[in-house]
Amino acid sequence: MKYEKNTIETFLETYASKNTIRTYKSQLKKFFKIIRKNPNKYIPVGIRKLENGDKVDLEDSIIKDLKTCGKQIRKSPKKSQVAYLAVVKKYLNYWYIDIPQREWDNIKSANNLKRVRSESIKKTPTTQELKFILQSAGLKQKTFISMASSTGLRLHEVISIKLEDIDIKNRSAIVLSKNGYYRIVFFIHETKELIDAWLKQREKYIAMKTEKSIYAKENNNEDRLFPFSETTGRAIWNNLIEKAGKPFNKKNVINKKNTNKRGEPEGRYEYNFHCLRRFWLGQMHNTNINKKHYDAIAGHTSNLDNDYIEVRTHYEEKSVERKKSYDKYSSSLAIFSDYQKAKSEFGEKIGYQTRMLRDLSDKNQFLNDELKIIKVEKSAKDKEYYNLKKYLENTIMPKFHNMEHEINDIKNYYEEQKDREKRQDQINKEEEAMSPKEKAEQLKIDVRSHKRAIEFDNKEREKEAAKTPEQKAEEKKKIDKQWKKLKESMQ
Repeated sequence: MKYEKNTIETFLETYASKNTIRTYKSQLKKFFKIIRKNPNKYIPVGIRKLENGDKVDLEDSIIKDLKTCGKQIRKSPKKSQVAYLAVVKKYLNYWYIDIPQREWDNIKSANNLKRVRSESIKKTPTTQELKFILQSAGLKQKTFISMASSTGLRLHEVISIKLEDIDIKNRSAIVLSKNGYYRIVFFIHETKELIDAWLKQREKYIAMKTEKSIYAKENNNEDRLFPFSETTGRAIWNNLIEKAGKPFNKKNVINKKNTNKRGEPEGRYEYNFHCLRRFWLGQMHNTNINKKHYDAIAGHTSNLDNDYIEVRTHYEEKSVERKKSYDKYSSSLAIFSDYQKAKSEFGEKIGYQTRMLRDLSDKNQFLNDELKIIKVEKSAKDKEYYNLKKYLENTIMPKFHNMEHEINDIKNYYEEQKDREKRQDQINKEEEAMSPKEKAEQLKIDVRSHKRAIEFDNKEREKEAAKTPEQKAEEKKKIDKQWKKLKESMQ
């Protein structure tokens, strides 16, 4: 019988996360080591085409192997046993080997694995605790931890962020999730400021790292935001909690046989690096953020349909609403700024400004009402003024001008009368002083003057009679025009 080659490697090609591949590979190698079989001689070629009898024999053999494996791993932590058996089941299902569920249940029952819970204690820090842990951190450490806590990224996801995948202006980044999908995450203003500062020192860090490490010299074309390994990233966090002291550096000691170099029981920290992701999940879960947006940012693809799973080519089209949700509810993720105090002060300022705005609005409304009344009154006054002006121009002024002309005429008449009286008095005096001969001579002169006046009047009348109607009309126009100019000059 021919067997499939490289069965473990072929199975692992379906996974994208390096951590998942490393863990699954280690567990499958352990499985074949326990059952003492070669993985390259375990899965028959064309297993789907095997006859029923051959399939039953194969299943019986594999069930025996599973029971053998179950006995060997009983001393391991129960959650580790469950995870271990789950990997083996996925491997077998991939190669179309369906073990009945009752067999799996029998193995779990034998190992007392029903309703298994983690034996290790996993704690989640509060904002104040994170602030206390980071009090001794430098810029690199603060930026790294702030990026993890404000995005909810896993350790390998934070480490793998490239410079080309981060948009500092919009406070967003693209990451490759462990399930092989791309997703977009967002970070707060506090993290943005730290990233800006870190990018100024990043080149110096790489240069220093290159000088000290031979490996770094061979790989100095670093394009990641944080140019160090997952081991270094985990060590950064572990060093910070060790400096913070109890209770943050407390460890879970499940198996006391596992000891470090000093002979002390070894285990994982209760506040491990993943607690930063739990911090993000807890803070955002306690808000009213959209559940779909929450799962999409966190990378929980099992709870989402295809519309919410990111594809790198069109992720921007789907990220606008999620960013709005994130910005609306992410204020509690700030570590270094006193959020509650700022929130209280901001609330007081907003309240004061709201009251001021309300008072100004009321005053503005009052002034607008007063202005409307003034405009109405002004319009009425303007109309009254216009009517008075028209009445004055059309009625009073003409009467006044007429009266003025009449007064002038009367005045002129009396002045002329006085002049005539004076001349007459003078003539009378002169006549009294004349001799009879002089009086006779003066009479002749007066008669001749009177005759000339009569002759002049007769000639004027004859001229007037000889004029045509057109000449008379033209003369009348000239007289009217002169009279009009005279009136205008008098006004």
